[in-house]
Amino acid sequence: MESNNDPEALGWEAIDKALAPIYGDQQPLHYGTLIKYSFGGPDPLDGISVYRSDKGIPHWHYVSYGFTELYAKESENQDYSGFGFELTMRLVRNPNEEPPAWPISLMQNFARYVFSSGNIFEVGHYLDCNGPVALETDTELKAVIFVEDPELKSINTPHGKVLFLQIVCVTLDELQAAKRWNTLGVASLLNKRVPLMITDLKRRSILTEPSAVQEIEEGVLQDGSSTGSLFVTQIDYKVGILGKCQVTLGAIAILDLQSLLPARLGHGNPLILAGGERVVRLEPAENFSCREKDGFLTIGLTRGDSEALIKNLSSKAGEYKVCDGLTIKVEK
Repeated sequence: MESNNDPEALGWEAIDKALAPIYGDQQPLHYGTLIKYSFGGPDPLDGISVYRSDKGIPHWHYVSYGFTELYAKESENQDYSGFGFELTMRLVRNPNEEPPAWPISLMQNFARYVFSSGNIFEVGHYLDCNGPVALETDTELKAVIFVEDPELKSINTPHGKVLFLQIVCVTLDELQAAKRWNTLGVASLLNKRVPLMITDLKRRSILTEPSAVQEIEEGVLQDGSSTGSLFVTQIDYKVGILGKCQVTLGAIAILDLQSLLPARLGHGNPLILAGGERVVRLEPAENFSCREKDGFLTIGLTRGDSEALIKNLSSKAGEYKVCDGLTIKVEK
């Protein structure tokens, strides 16, 4: 549980310097990996430091070390260090309690995804955890959104820029609101009620408050949705004669599709459904159209077509006719 003492760890030292103005001489608890990932260990992050904070409400502040280049500069990108970010998280601190381990496991799981896929997290991203953020708890928090840490601003290190992304745990209806509107809008509403967006496993959804629901609906009405793409596990299509087409989707995608369509097309913006080698782009149009090229299907929908899709489509398995040119097949 000791922090790194390597004098050549310039990236690590830069993170420590960014934390010093906030925590002074406080010595954090540090949870390091026994076997480094580069040597075959299971955990990609070199370690995670946990600080005590009394700002807002007493909480633990977790900070990762390992998404960026902590030692030597190895990547060709001179602008950013490693993946360009480190993760943070804030969790309510209970009296006489050591820092819970589940945020550490969560960060390492996210790191495995990033290291294996090469995909990175950015401000405004969100993720459904497919269950409680803390396993074997009855918390309503089952998803996360990513925002810039409200205290730790981006820094320039000898190896490039580093952004600190805070993991904020949210409920599924808050996640849906983030999709329909935008992540930062929902984060702002949460921050008004929970300063620093500290995670509390006992927290109820902000959508239980009528004022929050009203602000979200007003935001959707004014701004539309910032979610331009939906990544779905099941998607396929067939294009027939006379410009008619059939799109096949898994049932799990239907709710998001119905929710996002008016917030995207209704504001003149397209909505992309992507999965595997198939991509379907839905866009507003004066007349229905359907055209395919290289695994990419573009469908133009009139306002009436969009309204019919929202009204007639169901997540139950079956075939649903949206208009003369489009049928959607829903599979379990």
